[in-house]
Amino acid sequence: MKKKSFLVAAIAILFLCQFTPLWTQDEMELEFIWEIQYQGGSQANEQVCKKGKYIVNSSDGERYLYDLNTGELIYKTTKGIESSLVVNDEGDKFYIRNLTENTFEEYDIKTKALIQKLPHVINGFMYPKRISHDNAYHEFYDHPHSFVFKDLYTGTVLDSFKVPNSPDEATFRMVDQGEFSFDGRYFKFGLKNQFSSEAGTNWFVYDRQAKEIVFLRYIEPALGGELYLEFYNIKNWMFVSHRMKLNDDDIAYNYLSEFDLDTREFKNHIKINKLANFTSARLRLDDKMYTYRLIYPNGDSTNVTRFYDYENKRIIDYTMKHWINMFDSNNIWYWSSSLGLLRKYRFDWTVGVEDEINKIERILYPNPTSEYITITKPTEGFEPSEGSEIRIYNTLGVLVMSQQIHPMTTSHQMNVEHLPRGVYYLRMGSRTQMFVKM
Repeated sequence: MKKKSFLVAAIAILFLCQFTPLWTQDEMELEFIWEIQYQGGSQANEQVCKKGKYIVNSSDGERYLYDLNTGELIYKTTKGIESSLVVNDEGDKFYIRNLTENTFEEYDIKTKALIQKLPHVINGFMYPKRISHDNAYHEFYDHPHSFVFKDLYTGTVLDSFKVPNSPDEATFRMVDQGEFSFDGRYFKFGLKNQFSSEAGTNWFVYDRQAKEIVFLRYIEPALGGELYLEFYNIKNWMFVSHRMKLNDDDIAYNYLSEFDLDTREFKNHIKINKLANFTSARLRLDDKMYTYRLIYPNGDSTNVTRFYDYENKRIIDYTMKHWINMFDSNNIWYWSSSLGLLRKYRFDWTVGVEDEINKIERILYPNPTSEYITITKPTEGFEPSEGSEIRIYNTLGVLVMSQQIHPMTTSHQMNVEHLPRGVYYLRMGSRTQMFVKM
C-alpha cells in the first residue's frame, strides 16, 4: 500500500515539475569554474573585449589583463614604468603606455611579444583608453568640451566635435572611459559638472558616421547616474530604464526599454514593476537573452537580477542575487564587490525542466525506476570543451552522482538503487531530464 501511495505521489510530482524551475535561487545552481582575486580588493575600472575573450581590471594603481576563458593573468603593468593597459575589440592585441620611453607599445596577446612602438600616441594624459573595431581611439579636451578621434597607427585625425550646449570653460569632466559600439560606429560617453556634487550625469551617444549626437539623456543622482548601453554584442542596442505610463497602464510603471541606435527607435518596452527604482541590463553575446537588475524590487535592501528571453519575448521565472558583468551561451561572469572577486560559473540556460521534459524523444528509461536507468544517445548535447559526464542532482540542486562516459557511447546504464526515493534531475551537456526513484 505504501509503495502504491508513493507511486501516485511520484507521478504527481513528475507532472508538477514540468512547470517548476530546475534550480533554487541560491548559488548552488551555478557550477563554479574559477575566480580572480583582484589586487587591492577593489575595482577602479574595467574594460571587456567586445568578443568576450579578455578583461582588463585597474586596481591598487596597477592594471591587469586576464583571459576570461581560463582566468589566467596574461599581463600586469609595473607601477611608475607602465600604464594604460588596453585590449582591442578583436582580442588579438593589447597595448601599454611606456612611461620611461614615452611610447605606446603594441603586443601580441598570445605570445606577449612586442609588435611595434607607436610614438605618436602621446598627448599628456590623453592616452587611448578604448580602441574601436576600426582602430580608432579618442581624446577628450575639457577646454572646450570636445572630442578628437584618431587613427591608432598613423595618428591621423579622423573626426572631431564639440559637445553641444556645453560651455567653453572646463566645467564638465568625463565620468567613464568612453565606449565604442561593436562596429565602431557609435561612441557613448558621460559628462558631469565637476564643481557640483549634487549634479547628475549627462549621457551622450555620438554617431561617427552621421557625425551627430543621436541620443542625450540626463540622469538624476538618485537614479544611479548611469545609462546602460549594450555594446558587447552585434546589435547596436541601448537599454534605457525609466518610469512611464503607457496606454494600457493604470499608473506609471518602471520599464526597461530597448532602443535601436541604427533606426533611432524603441523596439520593446518591458514592464518591470512599481517598486524598483532603477534597472540596468546586459545582453548575452549571442543576442538571444539579456539580464536586467532590479534595485530593491520588494521594498527591502535586496537587489535582484532576472533574465529575459528575447527570442520568445518572455521574462524567465528565475532570479539571481548577483550582478552579471557578462554572459554567453554557457557561462556567466560576475563581480563580487564585498569579496573583491571576479567569478566565472557555468550555467544551464534551459532554466526549467519543462524545456526538456516535453520533448518527444525519450532520453532515459524506465521512469519511474527502482534500480537502473538507461540513457539513450548520452553524448549528444555536449560542447567539445565540456567533456562527457553524466550528472544527477537532487531537488535541492546538490550533485549526488556522476559518471564519465566514452564519446562513442551509444547508450549508458546507471545503477541508482542506492539513491533515496524521490525526484532527481539527470544532466548531460545541455540536456536535462527529470526522473523518479521508487
